[in-house]
Amino acid sequence: MIAYLTNPTPPLRQQARRISCAGFTLVELLAVVGIVGVLAALLVPAVNKLTKSANSVRCVSNLRQIGIAMHAYAASNDDQLPIHWTTSKDADGTQTWVQRLTPYLQSANQRATTWVCPDARLKPQTQASGDWVSTYSMHVRLGAEDANYRIRKVRVAKPSEVVLVADGVQNPANKNLAEVSLYFPNDFALTSTVSPDTFIDSTDGHHGGLSYHHPKKSTNTLMLDGSVRSFAQGTVQRRNAVAGPGT
Repeated sequence: MIAYLTNPTPPLRQQARRISCAGFTLVELLAVVGIVGVLAALLVPAVNKLTKSANSVRCVSNLRQIGIAMHAYAASNDDQLPIHWTTSKDADGTQTWVQRLTPYLQSANQRATTWVCPDARLKPQTQASGDWVSTYSMHVRLGAEDANYRIRKVRVAKPSEVVLVADGVQNPANKNLAEVSLYFPNDFALTSTVSPDTFIDSTDGHHGGLSYHHPKKSTNTLMLDGSVRSFAQGTVQRRNAVAGPGT
């Protein structure tokens, strides 16, 4: 007597077809979406951090180029630094230190990109050609128009300690530009180096001051000797602002 199986096992090919036709369940789909969301939440801050770090490096490069231009200008002008602002335009139409230094930059690309920090909090609004467009500010006394107020580069005893140009606080009321000069806190205007170790600047947002918009709340600065330094908020000392006696 032959026994017949009432529920025979389907062929392997048929099993594979059934498995391949099966779709994701709702639970599985939600699990995948959740995993992707978690990965995105982990990656976005990391990418943002890398972007800000890269922008800070580019800012440092900008300041190095400005330093090279500064010293080239001084070499061509009896060791004088450019005046940061004149009340009236020069014969060639220049009025700011940025305009005076631009011809000393090596390439057209540098002239177009050097004056704005790539990590600036606000995008500066383009002004008419030749006008002031920068997110960097220059030391108020090292570039003063008044010869009796100006401090000449050769009179600075320790140029490696004195800030010449730095990330400046942007002013929304002035097309998101930084002030032409660094004048806040008022230690930048002093000539006395009394208490040089005193910490002078922990304020972020005052016009004419330093802008701490880089990673770990830091600001990038060009020192008078051409080197570039980064200061964390609250670590700038009086020695970094006071250039010394006047002319």
